Amino acid sequence: MKAKKLYLASMVYLGLTACGTLTTTQHATACVEPNISNVDNYFEVSCLYEGLAQVISLGEIAKCGNDDVCIGKFGFVDKNGKVIIPLQYDDAGHFSEGLVSVKKDDNYGFLDKTGKVVIPFIYDDASGFSEGLASIAKKHKYGFIDKTGKIVLPLQYDYAYGFFDGFAIVRQGNVWGIVDKTGKAIVPIQYDDVLGFFDGLAKVQQNDKFGYVNKVGELVVPIQYDNAYVFSEGLAGVQKNGKWGFIDKAGKTVIPLQYDEVNSFSDGIANVKKDGQAFNINTTGKIVD
Repeated sequence: MKAKKLYLASMVYLGLTACGTLTTTQHATACVEPNISNVDNYFEVSCLYEGLAQVISLGEIAKCGNDDVCIGKFGFVDKNGKVIIPLQYDDAGHFSEGLVSVKKDDNYGFLDKTGKVVIPFIYDDASGFSEGLASIAKKHKYGFIDKTGKIVLPLQYDYAYGFFDGFAIVRQGNVWGIVDKTGKAIVPIQYDDVLGFFDGLAKVQQNDKFGYVNKVGELVVPIQYDNAYVFSEGLAGVQKNGKWGFIDKAGKTVIPLQYDEVNSFSDGIANVKKDGQAFNINTTGKIVD
């Protein structure tokens, strides 16, 4: 079997939908690849994260049968391709804040950069550390631990994403909200979908309509739009009755809903489309080159 030489770029996710879909606002960093002379011996090789790259061995065809994807074990190499952590794990994340989650015998735990087990294999699921905390799960319930393995937020959620800027998106039952590091629900856990905070506001969805909540949980823009983007440069694209325009953070329409398509503002410019013609506008709605 030929190895897949798939190098994965490191990214910082500024926002996630509650369903896990990445928002378009994300910053890709340059992928630094390990120097591996025998790359064809691996199914996959990642970029370096904190000096170590995840590698996956080729699976044994006899054990995989007719599976389309036949992968083996996970481990880690340094920038020179030297194996630092043996390829012996069934799943693995990427190093973050000095630790990495790995799976062995159906359970997840955490290793340091020497391969030492620092948090035992006792969890059904685990994410990487972010802002000192990691999301973990047991018996289908999620909570958060610190780097010593101490439970900081109880396992009470049905799903939980990692922390970013002091907040984490969580689900209880079929509804979503946002909590801080004390477990306080900053955005009430009552929405069909939630994104993280952009320009101080979080986009929320309820009954197929969208609005925005601030960091004290106040609904500052009513849930009334058919579609909506996150805020960028103080404005957000919103849609009603098939037409798009832009609102400010008070919910005031500053550029009328008259476009067939819009993109978010970047450096004071947004590309829009109307009557089949695409062009750029500034933050006042004026057409610019």
